[in-house]
Amino acid sequence: MANNPIRYSFGGDEHLFAEIDREMSLKAFFRGLKLTRALEACQLPGVLDICLANASFQVRFNPDVLAPHVLLEQLQVLEAGNDGEDTRKPASLRCLCFTTTLDTRNPDALS
Repeated sequence: MANNPIRYSFGGDEHLFAEIDREMSLKAFFRGLKLTRALEACQLPGVLDICLANASFQVRFNPDVLAPHVLLEQLQVLEAGNDGEDTRKPASLRCLCFTTTLDTRNPDALS
């Protein structure tokens, strides 16, 4: 199943907002996580902050160092390269529960 294209919009001079999906979902979150990690790995000069939310992310950049259209093009390239389905196995969770009791009838047990 193909992913919907991400909607990009600029906020002011130094913010790029990306809406991954209109609805919050784990798929949208992990798609954003994958994309923001890829952007971070690029180490583009001028990228100041990358802020991931559930179904969106925002990039704060210095427009004097990094032109807005260059950042947008880089994100679109990363998006095109990361649109394949993730073939990794999902992580498994294990919960260990321990029950402890304290004998308050024996005051020597507390020391």
